[in-house]
Order: sequence, then structure tokens, then C-alpha cells
Amino acid sequence: MTTEIASHRTGRTIHPYDLLDDMRKYVGSDREAHDAIHSFLADIIAIDGEGATIISKRPIRPDLAEDNPSDLDTYSWITISDNAEQAIREAFAATYPQDGVEDEVENRN
Repeated sequence: MTTEIASHRTGRTIHPYDLLDDMRKYVGSDREAHDAIHSFLADIIAIDGEGATIISKRPIRPDLAEDNPSDLDTYSWITISDNAEQAIREAFAATYPQDGVEDEVENRN
């Protein structure tokens, strides 16, 4: 099973995704959860490499990519590895501990 997350663009609307919904309970807001997901993802990429972490990328709105191919401000769905997803969940549990939430992460293992 793979996990898709929305690409990171500061100050823009965040497209909803499952991991974001799950991690919001730790921090209370989509923006903070999304920023933390990408911060943890950057750490994982630095350790494991992008090739082992990022499986694929695809535009969220392919029609915009076709109409404006040189636009640098396009959003993508990023498919991450199962190991990366688990590491992000564990990083949230360690960084933002809450009663009962850690048990949920441990039960996924």
C-alpha cells in the first residue's frame, strides 16, 4: 500500500489527503500538520535518498500543466514509500506525544 501526499507550497490552500487527516490530531491544524509532514519527509529523504522515499509524482491538476508547462507553481501528488509513511507517523508520535495516539501508531506495525 502506498500513500499520496500533496506537494508543499507555503501559503497556499492545502489539498486534503489521508495522512494529513490522520496527523492533524497531533497539532490541530492542516497547515501545521502539512508543514510537519514535509519537514519529516525532507529528513527521511536526507537519510534514505529521494529514490528510496519518493515513488512517483503526478500533477494534481494535469490540465494546468498542459496549459502552462513552464509554471513553477504547480502542485503534485507525491507517492511516498510505506517506510516513509511509517517514519512520518512515528516522528509525529515522538514529537507531539498525546495520550492514546502513540498506541494507535504502534498498532499499525
